[in-house]
Amino acid sequence: MVLRVKKVQTPADKKCFIRLPWKIYGDYPSWVPPLISEREKFLNPEVNPFFKDAEVNLFMVVSGDQIPVGRIALTLNKAYGKFHSERVGFFGMFEAIDDKEVSGMLLNTAENWCRGKKLNKLVVTVLVVLVIQMVMVTVTLLMTVKVMMIQVIAMMMELVMILIYLHVVLQL
Repeated sequence: MVLRVKKVQTPADKKCFIRLPWKIYGDYPSWVPPLISEREKFLNPEVNPFFKDAEVNLFMVVSGDQIPVGRIALTLNKAYGKFHSERVGFFGMFEAIDDKEVSGMLLNTAENWCRGKKLNKLVVTVLVVLVIQMVMVTVTLLMTVKVMMIQVIAMMMELVMILIYLHVVLQL
């Protein structure tokens, strides 16, 4: 599959960015989707006051036929930087199909974005949500597919490896 990173620039891009989780999690019975209208307001600089003191860039990984397969939001919170006297990038809204290349492309984009802005480190903004989602997916799999315990352990180890990568490697 041919993949490329695409910066969200148009209203159509933003719509695809917002709706991507439905493509990824739509078949999981325990997934509770957010309200699309809330996500639209959340990402609207004219509505969300956070944008007054922050720079937010949205990126997607798209396949050769322009289908989104991953996304990430990168944020420079100027108020945080001023208060803490440090240059920190934040990322969130990280979603990807089950493909290491897609995840790697998103994280590499985040790293390059931070380096380009001369930021000292990159911090995930929703680590707790990520862990909760992983636990929910694991429980769902155990209940519906009867996944063997070794597979569950492997999934949890992969999560730990991702967290270590985010903590250690992305310290720019």
